[in-house]
Amino acid sequence: MFSFLPGWFFGLLAFLLYFVNTVLWIGLLLLAALVKILLPLSRWRQGCDDVILACGRRWIAGCNWLTATLYDIAWEIEGEAPLDPQQWYLVVANHQSWVDVMVFMAVFGHRLPFPKVFSKREILWLPFIGAAVWALGFPLLKRYPQKLLERRPELRGHDREIARQACRRATARPTTLVNFLEGTRLTPAKHAARHSPFRHLLPPRAGGVALVDAVLGEKLAAVVDLTIVYPAGRPTFWHFLCGRVRRVTVRLREVPVPPALRQGDYETDAGCRDGYQRWVTQLWQEKDVWMDAKSSGLPAASGKAGKR
Repeated sequence: MFSFLPGWFFGLLAFLLYFVNTVLWIGLLLLAALVKILLPLSRWRQGCDDVILACGRRWIAGCNWLTATLYDIAWEIEGEAPLDPQQWYLVVANHQSWVDVMVFMAVFGHRLPFPKVFSKREILWLPFIGAAVWALGFPLLKRYPQKLLERRPELRGHDREIARQACRRATARPTTLVNFLEGTRLTPAKHAARHSPFRHLLPPRAGGVALVDAVLGEKLAAVVDLTIVYPAGRPTFWHFLCGRVRRVTVRLREVPVPPALRQGDYETDAGCRDGYQRWVTQLWQEKDVWMDAKSSGLPAASGKAGKR
């Protein structure tokens, strides 16, 4: 629609529009969060939670409207998962770029309950976004260096306990918990450093899946496996803003948790831990094969988005 504009100018214009949408809805969200802190009655605080989630949904709707209006992206979506916004879900996905968040919002829209993403605590430093993820109750993780854990063993499990508390809060109302199992965005350096056995992925970690499965239990309606491929190569968020992401391929599928895994305790049972790890590794092997067929043979770790 705006192909007559220089790419850099279009990118700045798009950034401004997304920024205005973010300031508007996240600003209202934070105002509701402040009121919630000041209110003494739990019934009133619950009303503030309703407003906070409503603002979060409006922010997502605004982002999706801008994406659909500004960009002519060819969406190729394979598979389907029966979704109900009144249920609880865990979405597991590969992670290549900040663009993945925009893809997630565009693909699912309001078909899922509000998503809460397992995130690193460093996100709290991002203006507006950091305060919003805190107010929305995202599970925030902090990775401790091994040397620090050796000096302060009491920190072991601290990260997991914080995530467990966030998952428990999610049981109060239908929620989608989103876990990028690789723990970080894919880059060529990380792919090499971790000696990844996959062509397009980093090795997955099973702890987050086991935690959500244990806390939500029977409330967990399904685990949804989301695979994202950028056929032209892994884009940066600036590539996205400038309109250089022309095509996105996505696969959705519902994957059942093997019943045997739910019989053990991930924390204390080594066999249970190995079972969860084997399961998510198998998911990643299947994901890698599918990505290879959809990415024109280019390793996701080294691809580059095309020009606008």
